[in-house]
Amino acid sequence: MENLINLLLPQKCIICGKFGDVLCTSCTNNFEPLKTPYCIVCDRTSKSGLTHEKCKIVNKNAPTQVHSAFIYKNAVRDVIKKAKYGGKYFSGLKKLTHLAVNFVNMAEYNYRDYLIVPIPLNVKKFKTRGFNQASIISNIVARELNCKINNNLLTRTVFTAPQFEKNRKERFNSLEGVFSCSDSLEGSKLLIVDDVCTTGATLLQAAKTLYSAGAEDVRCFTLAKSVKRNA
Repeated sequence: MENLINLLLPQKCIICGKFGDVLCTSCTNNFEPLKTPYCIVCDRTSKSGLTHEKCKIVNKNAPTQVHSAFIYKNAVRDVIKKAKYGGKYFSGLKKLTHLAVNFVNMAEYNYRDYLIVPIPLNVKKFKTRGFNQASIISNIVARELNCKINNNLLTRTVFTAPQFEKNRKERFNSLEGVFSCSDSLEGSKLLIVDDVCTTGATLLQAAKTLYSAGAEDVRCFTLAKSVKRNA
């Protein structure tokens, strides 16, 4: 259906409005890759996004690695935010995801034996939107990396208010116990997928739930990461 729509209606860039593609070359050239990965626990730089050994002592349920492809700002932020408001922007989100997966391949991260797990929406928000952005991203990631996916493994059992006005501590407190997993994951390797890593609170809580269910290793992948201006 999407290919048919693209054939009948001329595509234009969802950022600048130029005809030709859903994301023109000029705009994608302005996407800023995240060249310096960060530890999810302390939010300091870390080789390959691996969680520091000392941070694993502080947070035993932290994912072992978080990989984000782009810095969450300007055109990248616009693509992700627009996709939350309607299906006509999904093509932009999908192209951004394909570009992000290219960075995974170039970095030679091996997720071959990992099960893809998207961050779920709560029922109320899902009914309002009609879709889960993380699932759209996850389906592409799974297909491109030749991984299996389970869209229903994690459940969001608690409704949480929008997080953008909360500081790091408030986000962590508000997300405590928000996820559940009914399956036994003994010995499983899992890759959590979401659109943006801001404070890492959502990813940390999701990883904690999966480890509690018996997961052997939990890693994370997001399209983008918010970076401190003075970082």
